[in-house]
Amino acid sequence: MTGQHLADLLFRGVARRVGPGVLSFNGARFTITQVIRVLSRDGGESDRYGLVGTVENTSELRRAGASLNGSTMKLGTASYTIERGVRVALQADAPDTGDEAFALLQRIG
Repeated sequence: MTGQHLADLLFRGVARRVGPGVLSFNGARFTITQVIRVLSRDGGESDRYGLVGTVENTSELRRAGASLNGSTMKLGTASYTIERGVRVALQADAPDTGDEAFALLQRIG
């Protein structure tokens, strides 16, 4: 999900934040994680880290030494084009309606 899509859901009151990194929608709670999608390796060089086409947690990449700037990520000497977004995951202690809420959350927007 893009950050803009999440912002739209919150703005319209369809979903609401109930804590740091926690979203409530239709009685279910979801954890929100900042992620990036790695679109391509810049400069036409090989992707030695195997990141192209993956979705990665931004905190984990920063711990690994990556720097993120706009739509670019640098990891070591490698430079990548990225797209920022959020991963929305149903919390483990969610009620049985959670899967249904998640499917509806994906369709709305």
